[in-house]
Amino acid sequence: MATTKEKPSGGKRNSHQSELETAISDVRSSHGMEDTIWRVGCYKINPTTPSGQKFFILHMLVLPLIPITALVIQNGVTMNTLMGYTSRVTTIRKQVRGAMEIALFIQNIQEERAEVALYIFTNQSDANFNMTEFQTNKNRVGIQERFSKTDRALEEVPTWPNIDQSLTIQKKLPAGTIGADGSEAFKSKLKFQIQHEVFRVKVREGRIGEITEILAWYEYINDVILDHLDDEIKSTDRSGVWRYLISFKNLLRAIENIGIVSVYGIRYLTTGIVTKQNYIKYVEHDTLIWEYLNSSIHLAPYLEKKFRRIY
Repeated sequence: MATTKEKPSGGKRNSHQSELETAISDVRSSHGMEDTIWRVGCYKINPTTPSGQKFFILHMLVLPLIPITALVIQNGVTMNTLMGYTSRVTTIRKQVRGAMEIALFIQNIQEERAEVALYIFTNQSDANFNMTEFQTNKNRVGIQERFSKTDRALEEVPTWPNIDQSLTIQKKLPAGTIGADGSEAFKSKLKFQIQHEVFRVKVREGRIGEITEILAWYEYINDVILDHLDDEIKSTDRSGVWRYLISFKNLLRAIENIGIVSVYGIRYLTTGIVTKQNYIKYVEHDTLIWEYLNSSIHLAPYLEKKFRRIY
């Protein structure tokens, strides 16, 4: 008798599947793998699903990068700030160093003016007393040493200032004071040396005898350079040292007027003659001395004690 295999009915198949799912659920429950939804910030993650696992991996990769990125941005901003500060400090240091170099040169020019005035007026006054050849040679050696000191100070100026031509056009020199137009003298250090030497030759040869001729050239040099220094200081008006630079410039102006007053005094002591025009100029420059000194004290109050020790 033939036997036949009975196919499992649909009910049995479903019962086996439900039993399998129940067993898997029991395994998940026993290992803590039941469906879990995590709330992370403004979104939710279910790590038991494939999409949840991918999102969780992405989350774990991106999350540690956030503080690192913030730190990199912070360091970048700080470095940019420091670089800007360093650039400003370097610019200010360069301007201050340039002002000091120019100031040293101006100081030597002012001392040379006094020496030239003393040399010329001494020769004029001693000519009536038959000055000996030894005294004449001594004066020449003294004035030549002064010229050499000024030349050394000029050589120590590393970069000749780029002086605006409008500054030289505004200043006028008496005709014949130097060999060429004064505006040509400031185009380069070499041209300045040439024009200044032309003036010195006239001094040594005794071709300059009037006080106006002596003062004109030196006043022209100092005025042009100090005006250029004014323009340089204007570019630092946003820094913390501009007040001190202006105070320093005013001190140079005061010293310039002291030098001019000294020349008028030397002329009076050597010749014993004071004209009305010279006296007016003397009073004018003497007044400017105190104006510039008071302005310097106003901008840099710590200078007041030092001035009291001098005056």
